[in-house]
Amino acid sequence: MWTSHPSYYARIFVRIVEGFQESCSPATLKRVPSLLVIIPTYNEAENIGDLVLKITSLYSDAHVLVVDDGSDETTQIVERLASTNPRIFSMKRAGKGGRGSAVLDGFRYGLQRGYHYFIEMDADFSHKPEEIA
Repeated sequence: MWTSHPSYYARIFVRIVEGFQESCSPATLKRVPSLLVIIPTYNEAENIGDLVLKITSLYSDAHVLVVDDGSDETTQIVERLASTNPRIFSMKRAGKGGRGSAVLDGFRYGLQRGYHYFIEMDADFSHKPEEIA
């Protein structure tokens, strides 16, 4: 069932967090930076490289995860960037699963790795990287 109501996703996120709370040991939390920027994408090859580079250049402690729904060349661009920058990650999903589930997959990814904070951004620069604070 598809819904765009924010409380629906908030409830799912709470369940995800509750499921991972015990799996994040203090030792894991010390090794992993606390901020993960999640960027859900579909056909964003035009902007994704510039956006990811802008975020990583502005914030030395931020990691970036691009969650792509099997679109154009977006994943290939991110994987090229990730090969030279250990703070950039790519998740390619089969088919168009939608923005909401892409963000939830990003939360799961981050929680499994001990991140404390999450920011979700559009790939079209409608959210300005300079405003991350």
